[in-house]
Amino acid sequence: MLRYFIGFKTGIWMKRWRCPDCKAVHTTRPIQYCPGIQYTRHQQVLSLFSKLSRNYFLKSIPRQTQQHWRKLFLRQLHKKNNWGNPIGYLQNKLKTGQFWLTKRTILYENWSSAIAPYLSFALTTKGQSFRLE
Repeated sequence: MLRYFIGFKTGIWMKRWRCPDCKAVHTTRPIQYCPGIQYTRHQQVLSLFSKLSRNYFLKSIPRQTQQHWRKLFLRQLHKKNNWGNPIGYLQNKLKTGQFWLTKRTILYENWSSAIAPYLSFALTTKGQSFRLE
């Protein structure tokens, strides 16, 4: 599927697949882009730091988009009851690598430690013989 991201002149072909368990369609994307967002995380962080520290938005990104990011960030602050130091909260999230500014739920699983739903080896068993008695 052809996807468009800010910073690329043309669309990028992305791999899609349907999950056999949940039947949802999943699409790959570049690592620096959040799901549902066409801007990089770096651009989102620069916008938030600019608005929180200097009280103005960046001129290179539409104001409405930056207002949406700020609203999502304030919603995250509200959930964590951390109104006193928004810049410190943002820096802490960036240090831990847990900064995702999107409404969508981000689910990442460490596959090396996950319990596989299927056996990791082949298994054949001999079934019981069938008798009509």
